[in-house]
Formats: sequence, C-alpha cells, structure tokens
Amino acid sequence: MLTMNLKIDSDAFSTGQIESKIWAVEELEKVSAHTNILRISMLGGWYGLFHFILKVRGRQQVEWCRSYDLDAGACSVANTVNNTWSHEWQFRAMPKDANELTFDDNTNCVVNTSTEHFSNNEWFDNIHEGMLCVLQGNDLKIEDHVNCPKDLDDFKKKYQLSVILFEGTKHFNFETNPYTRYMIIGHK
Repeated sequence: MLTMNLKIDSDAFSTGQIESKIWAVEELEKVSAHTNILRISMLGGWYGLFHFILKVRGRQQVEWCRSYDLDAGACSVANTVNNTWSHEWQFRAMPKDANELTFDDNTNCVVNTSTEHFSNNEWFDNIHEGMLCVLQGNDLKIEDHVNCPKDLDDFKKKYQLSVILFEGTKHFNFETNPYTRYMIIGHK
C-alpha cells in the first residue's frame, strides 16, 4: 500500500471553485467541436481539477494536458488527482512560471481559470494568435488576488480575443465573501 502525505487546501473543493470549473468545462465542450483533439496548457493549474472534470465527463477528446503552477506541492496533488491519465504523459503538472511559457509544444488550447492571481499579462502576451483560450477571473478582494477585473467588459479588455465564442458571468452570493466570476472563451 502506497502512503502519501499531500497538503491540500480545502478551498480547491469549495462550491465556488468546483462550480466554476464545471462551468468552464461545459462551455468549452459547447464551443470546441471545431477542434478535434485538445492539447492543453493550463496556467495556474493548482490541483488540476479542470482537467479532471473535463476527462471524467468524456465529451471532449484531450490528447494531453500540461498544468503549470508555481507551487510544487500543488503540482504533486494535481499529478495524484489526475493519476489515471499520467501514462504516456496524457497529464502532467509541473512547477513553472507561466510567464516563461512560449506554447511552442503544439498546444492548441490555453486554460487560465485564475487570472486574478497573475500580476501581469506576460503569459497572455506569449499566447500565439488564433489559439483557443479559456479564461476566468473574479472580483473577490483577498490578499493573493492582485488582478481583479471590475466587470465583464474590464475582463475582456484585459484579455483581448480576436474571436469570442463565449462570454459570461457567474455570481456566487455567499454570506461571507460573495463574488462574481467572469469567463471568456475564444481565439486570441
């Protein structure tokens, strides 16, 4: 029997986090029919729950997913959560600064569901023109949220896509810390 001691932030499994990832996956499935098989680079991937949900639903083919996060511990958790798809590197999380990525590895879809954690847009500037993007951010004002959009229009201005396939908001009216999540899916 293999014993693992993984430190897990329970917020990753909160209502807001899980509903946001499911929302992103559902909307991606609706608009990605034109892309036969996805090769995903996931930025700020945390525990890899976006990929896990996408694969478990089984409605979109994914050749591979690379999840990048500055937190090596989060990458270890992501690799454990997505262990079913670790063979032949179908899923692999690794500690790396998303701002250093060039997307020259045949990535055809960039996912960032945590844009509020990125202090600049260098990662977005590195995405190739025409690449499919799934982007989420929120207006929750807490310490590690350094780039919160004011509203959906502000979010679209921060991350200008040439073609928007989906745009929307989802409000979480929690008793403490209510917030709105913004999402756009389209081509850069």
